[in-house]
Amino acid sequence: MTDIEWADERLGFADLVRAAMPAALMLGALAGAVEFGFIGAHMPLALGFDEAVLLGLATVVLGVVLAGAMLPAAAGIAGRITAGNADTAVALALGLLGGAVAAWHLWPMGGALMDQAGRAPSAAAFFAMPLGVVGVVHVNARYWVRRQSHSASFDPSASTGGLPLIAALTAGAVLVTAFVSSGRSYGTGMALDTDAPVLLITVDALRRDHVSIYGGGTVSTPSMDELGEQGVVFDNAVTPTPDSVPAHAAIMTGMHPVRTGVLSDGHALHPRHQTLATRLAAEGYATAGFVSSAALQSGSGLQQGFQVYDDDFSPVVRGLRRIRTADWAFRAAASWMGPSKADWRRMRAGEQTMGHALSWLRDNGRRPFFVWVHLVEPHAPYQTHGAAGAPQVDHEAMMASGTREYDSRTAASLRDLYAEEVVHTDALIGDFVDAVRDVVDRPMTVVLASAHGEMLGEHGIQFNPSGLYDESVRVPLIIVPHKGSPIHRRVSPQVRLMDIPNTVLAILGIDTVDAIESGDLAGFWNDLQSRDYASFLMGRVGDRFDEGTLFGYRAAKSDGESGEMLKYIWNPASGQSWLYDLGVDPGESVDISLSQAAVVEAMERQVRKELGTAAPEGALVSPESLAIIRAMEGLR
Repeated sequence: MTDIEWADERLGFADLVRAAMPAALMLGALAGAVEFGFIGAHMPLALGFDEAVLLGLATVVLGVVLAGAMLPAAAGIAGRITAGNADTAVALALGLLGGAVAAWHLWPMGGALMDQAGRAPSAAAFFAMPLGVVGVVHVNARYWVRRQSHSASFDPSASTGGLPLIAALTAGAVLVTAFVSSGRSYGTGMALDTDAPVLLITVDALRRDHVSIYGGGTVSTPSMDELGEQGVVFDNAVTPTPDSVPAHAAIMTGMHPVRTGVLSDGHALHPRHQTLATRLAAEGYATAGFVSSAALQSGSGLQQGFQVYDDDFSPVVRGLRRIRTADWAFRAAASWMGPSKADWRRMRAGEQTMGHALSWLRDNGRRPFFVWVHLVEPHAPYQTHGAAGAPQVDHEAMMASGTREYDSRTAASLRDLYAEEVVHTDALIGDFVDAVRDVVDRPMTVVLASAHGEMLGEHGIQFNPSGLYDESVRVPLIIVPHKGSPIHRRVSPQVRLMDIPNTVLAILGIDTVDAIESGDLAGFWNDLQSRDYASFLMGRVGDRFDEGTLFGYRAAKSDGESGEMLKYIWNPASGQSWLYDLGVDPGESVDISLSQAAVVEAMERQVRKELGTAAPEGALVSPESLAIIRAMEGLR
């Protein structure tokens, strides 16, 4: 490495690194403070002041680590470029370091802008900014180095220069950002204090026959039953598709997934679609979402309209993955471990999700709010929660090994584990709703829904929601309106998850949205409506969406009473179709398509008509997110 003269001495590479190190660490600390300011301004997490300070300190520490790691390369390049002038070498090393740190943060933003139409000039600006940072840091560092080098007592390898001042500025910036970001207010004065709050609870993979108010008899779910006794139980609710993101997109937008383009967990909802959260936020409601699955994180588009969107599963420090260096480290660790091993990336326990929601409500529950809480406990892989006699089966290890076939004994144990997951979920819901009602001192509308069911061996489908059979399509739906509760009613006509948005708006006395498919279910318990909503269905042939798609239609018989349903399923790839009379064959074991050719033809026409209104396919989420989602589903 080139020797560098300093006064009458010659400094080698190691001495150059030591000479630049104090200023480099200061630069890293400042960069960390700036990054934390950016995080605090854009972060949708609701952190307490202590949590925000901890995240800020983590950002600063990682900024220092990043600068220290980059300095040797910058010093090596500076030493080769300069002609032995120590002042220039140190200043250039710091300038290059500043540019490298800036590029680390700015270039990914430029790359994201490149993917957006018409944003190329903005992207170019982000790519060019680090060059400007090199010049600014180099000029200032050269002035500082020259001034210090003319001091008789200056020791370049031990100089701390303005370290106290930098430390004070950094600490001040962290404290100010933490104070501002933790002191946010939510909602606006447009919402009156008398407006009713709304609590939406969704559960992934919760089967209808495992909620005891539906009479399945499989397990006892007293908490969900209590909600049903207080409100309206929909006996015949269906999801448009048994996939989590598309089903939740339907719940939030009131539109069928085929018309939003969200066709699988790998697709993201486009911002052009207004969500229920967006509508209520416009009415002045405080809106907050708390999710438990990586599939529903911000990249899914479901965060639209939520002022708080708690989708961060970072270990130890909340929000840690918002720090670019930490996120890169986590990605590297997950790549090395494999997505199926990185539990902290795929999901989090319902206790944590509900704990964050309850903490936010304690601070913000005095004003009208729309809070969505999502649980993933019943979703595969099934886990024990300490119930006596719980089977000792490692479902996650089975899924990680690619196991798809189970012997009868293992399958029975997995069904028992699934039932335990449901019992645990019920207890979580009961404790949470009770705690929320202790915090919220006025009537509240509560909606409980399952995004989709789960196949537990029926029709040869083992422990996933593929296919379009009723075990995965028919879901529990309970609505407890704030007015007139308890009003225990049961509704037998078929309804759909996408009817939730306009129903909530109607309950709140807000104008419903005509431009979406969502119906107003309040008419059922107000005796103003009795007609079923027919439902177009779509699902997967196998475990993976790219293995093929099924389409279907579930509708009441034209000559039958409400609740007497026909189910049509069509596999366009094979040309095969099935028809079931659910009134006499609820288990869908007898295909009557051959004897009902006219009905099959009519339903196929209806399916093709629905497909004719399809929107462009939604944007795919990142490859990394797809890998995590597939790990959650046990896919390889």
